Amino acid sequence: MPGLVLDITDVSALFMWLLIWYQIFNLCYGVTTPYGSWMTEQFRVDDRPRSSQYQQIFGMVGTAVITVFSMVVLTASIDDIQTNPDIIPPEFLYSVLIFGIIPVVLFYLATFLMSTEPHFKIESNILQNLKTIIKNKNYILVTIMIGLASVAWIMVGSLMLQYIVVVLIFDFMTNIIASVIFIIGILSF
Repeated sequence: MPGLVLDITDVSALFMWLLIWYQIFNLCYGVTTPYGSWMTEQFRVDDRPRSSQYQQIFGMVGTAVITVFSMVVLTASIDDIQTNPDIIPPEFLYSVLIFGIIPVVLFYLATFLMSTEPHFKIESNILQNLKTIIKNKNYILVTIMIGLASVAWIMVGSLMLQYIVVVLIFDFMTNIIASVIFIIGILSF
């Protein structure tokens, strides 16, 4: 998509474009991180572990969906983009728009449908909270495990995608089979 705004042969401008969008992503992700960690707080104490499990399952399913999408839909767009980088294939453009709109719609839907409690003044000390988090070894270990698993699946998925496109040159049906096998691997992990 940067080809719509700037000359993609200018490496410096393309690098700045990618850097700016990367930082915008990190900023948006950083702003939403507390809300993801507060999700279990919306449930009763005895329901919180199950809520956290659902959150992790849906995170892994999301990783699987985006991997399948990359392997099946985006690989079909690679040839079109390489042939003419000035024209964005419609399936690529619409999918980017849809994947951008879905989280926003679901976020507002959850915001308006979630029940609210009366407002209580909360006395919170960030240093005390940080000390509590650091003392909770299980939380730290699970957070590290989830982070490493996410990085591993991203690395494996991107390398697998390049290998499938460049070396194996899979057709559409074989891409689907490889995607299903990869999903089973992610979900069984």
